[in-house]
Amino acid sequence: MSIQIKPFLGPQPFEETDSSFFYGRDREVQEILALILSSSISLVYAKSGLGKTSIFNAKIIPELRKGDYNFQILPVIRFTTINAINDLREKSNDISNIYIFNILRSIIEKSTSKLENENILKENLEKKRLVDFLNEYKVSQKDESIDQYYIKLKILIFDQFEEFFNIYTYNRFQQQKNFFYQIKDAIDNDPTLRVIFIMREEFIAYLDTFSHILPDGFRRKFRLEPLREKSAINAVEKPLLQALFIEPRLKEIINEIDIKKISHKVVGNLLKTHVQVYGGKTEIVIGEFVEPVLLQVVCLKLWEKDILTRKIKNDIDNIEFGNVDNALIDFYDSAVIAAKENTKTREYDIREWCEKKLITSAGTRSLVYQDTSNTAGMSNKVVDVLQNKYLIRAEERAGSKWFELTHDRLINPIKDSNNNWSHEQRVKRSSRLVKVLIPAIAIGIVIFTLTNFYFFSSMPPMPNDINQDLSIPVLLSKSPSSIAINTLSNQIYIANKEIGSVSVIDGMTGNITREISVGDSPTSIAVNPNTNKIYLTNTASNTISVINGTDNLWIKDIHSGDSPTSIAVNPTTNKIYVANSFSDSIWVINGSNDEQITNEHGDISEVKVEAPYNLYVNPNTNQIYAINLDSNIFVINGTSNKIDGNLTNANIPNLVAFNPNSNLIYTVNNQSNSVIVTDNTINKAVMSIVLGDSPNGINGISVNPMTNFIYVQSVDKLFIIDGQTNVIRQVINLFENAPK
Repeated sequence: MSIQIKPFLGPQPFEETDSSFFYGRDREVQEILALILSSSISLVYAKSGLGKTSIFNAKIIPELRKGDYNFQILPVIRFTTINAINDLREKSNDISNIYIFNILRSIIEKSTSKLENENILKENLEKKRLVDFLNEYKVSQKDESIDQYYIKLKILIFDQFEEFFNIYTYNRFQQQKNFFYQIKDAIDNDPTLRVIFIMREEFIAYLDTFSHILPDGFRRKFRLEPLREKSAINAVEKPLLQALFIEPRLKEIINEIDIKKISHKVVGNLLKTHVQVYGGKTEIVIGEFVEPVLLQVVCLKLWEKDILTRKIKNDIDNIEFGNVDNALIDFYDSAVIAAKENTKTREYDIREWCEKKLITSAGTRSLVYQDTSNTAGMSNKVVDVLQNKYLIRAEERAGSKWFELTHDRLINPIKDSNNNWSHEQRVKRSSRLVKVLIPAIAIGIVIFTLTNFYFFSSMPPMPNDINQDLSIPVLLSKSPSSIAINTLSNQIYIANKEIGSVSVIDGMTGNITREISVGDSPTSIAVNPNTNKIYLTNTASNTISVINGTDNLWIKDIHSGDSPTSIAVNPTTNKIYVANSFSDSIWVINGSNDEQITNEHGDISEVKVEAPYNLYVNPNTNQIYAINLDSNIFVINGTSNKIDGNLTNANIPNLVAFNPNSNLIYTVNNQSNSVIVTDNTINKAVMSIVLGDSPNGINGISVNPMTNFIYVQSVDKLFIIDGQTNVIRQVINLFENAPK
């Protein structure tokens, strides 16, 4: 059964076409109409979300149109944004008052009726005064069912008038003052003119500066309150009864008794509120009011998920009737999923755009401009879907289209939903990541070994002191996750994932020289030989810790993407690459200043790769290999930072290290818990080093060409192999020797 009617609109405002479903405001409608009829200046104000725009669109304006009133309703005015204001000024420096010009042009553009003298109206619009424009404004008798020569009242409405005070333009105060004087002149000239200002309550104090200009100031005003219990019940019950009347097939799902029960349950839950009582505890009490926008969101969810699906027919007593945040989250999620499926756009990109572009850093709604192909960086196809789902709304301003969230109340649910989604992605990918993270750590070690080889391949072999003391009395805590060697200082860095620290070990003595606190869950380490800095990805805190390799002091934390799992350095270009596994991106950082590199357009440089977990840099070819959770290998051009190709299931060994002193390759065989030694000159295995019992497998292997030691790291042991004899020199039990 396909039912097309929609008695509830969610967070979007009602329009005139929705008036048959607008209920609960009968008293307010009559009081506002009386105010308009009796006063030339009216002010209607309320807090956000109480339906100021809806009551005018669905009830006040239709009431003024109908019957024998013979009222002429001019197009409703909303002021443009500062960006559009500046654009207007660039196009014309002759605009005498930017506020008045915005009004006049909006009336012409939004007029649904044919204007008899449109050319005259547009003539010298930049300099035209409001009073002259209104005298000239005439509509065709064929298009307007009013007597042009017998108009009882002419209605000019300013909706969301708080925007008037958010426009910062040249000589702002003088222009605002002149605006109100022009309103006064228009009223004095035409006693039939009624001007109505609709605005948010927190802005009405701004009117005090100008109230003396207008007749009666702003003393004639009406404050719109939230819905009281009886009105709120009507706002639920009557639209459902109307839907039942329009669509008789609904009687198969619900009846009038069900509707009455639904209405009382919805309102009863929405009246509940949490208050703090003595001792810091919170209690649930029954409040006095229900916010209309929240009621609409909850009822829209109820209509779409419980009534139309027939779920409510079988289990009406167990339906959730009033969880506002959950309803708003569901509303947002459904819009995002629709945009994803209809446009094949990544869900992460849509969610990030909604939070970063539609919400300001201060936690308020932001307006974004629509260009020919995109809207603030997002494809217009995605924007169209989000608009059709009523998550965002369009506004024609100064000849341009702008978009914003349909309501302020969506801000926190969007943030909460994105956090929930991010957490779910972490859990979902973690099951795959666990299987590959240990090899990923090892690849990070291999990367550094190969980088060191590139950087130090011209150095002669270092003598190996056979009698060197390798005892390490205290080494690591549990969960060592990554190892790197700084060949500039012969220091070994081991990340301790569980406690969020890095142990610094003297490569000659084997003694721990420093413990450095970093972020949460450090998983990958890289050393930049150009700057002698050490970089660690902190997977849980979404940061990159930077350490000075000279004094081993923490320098700073750099913000990363979501869940950075690997980091690699290209010493040739002095670029640092960070794999952000859960935000599907690879960041490119300048090694000189530790800032993200930007392209020629000033945009942040990043490479989009789905679920990258490991990186490998080939400094000779300036190519970066990104391996993702599906074992696909993406080849990235180090010059353009763009993907050159995709190597599916390529045969790249995960656990391998190269010793430039002996030209030997060391490869880990986890099945036999051994290290295979291959002579690179003849490409043949020459021996196998058995590591003994290591049930937890090998995490990584690395070579220090300065000391000719090979380090093999498992979860619980560190094997130190003599590169000259290929004999295990020391085995350190990491758990037993962990600091208490």
